Amino acid sequence: MKCKIIKSIPPDQLEARVPPAFRDQIHNFNFGNILITILLFPHDKRDVIHSRHVLKALSKIEDKTENLVALAGSFTQESEQALLARGAKLFSINEFFWTDKSYKQIKVFSGATVKKPKIRNYQTKQ
Repeated sequence: MKCKIIKSIPPDQLEARVPPAFRDQIHNFNFGNILITILLFPHDKRDVIHSRHVLKALSKIEDKTENLVALAGSFTQESEQALLARGAKLFSINEFFWTDKSYKQIKVFSGATVKKPKIRNYQTKQ
């Protein structure tokens, strides 16, 4: 899942730069007079962002003091922790309690496109 990074946005232009689904949440938040960097992850209501995608996006931001706003459909607990550790403000469409592991297991068991584990049929000796 790719993350679009939009740098150096003045707070008064932020609402116009985010997808419509987030505008109400952004409108009610006070950012002060600081420039903001937007991390725009896939933001369909079914999208769940894993920590590996967040860590990859964060690695592309060289300045560790940038003011970050992260937008997504939903974040796993690990991805939320990584973003909060960098001081990011999080906005999501859904608020599910996923972990990276639990979401991957659900995708495997539901028959999604995630690689399924090999299950061997061991016969017991008698």
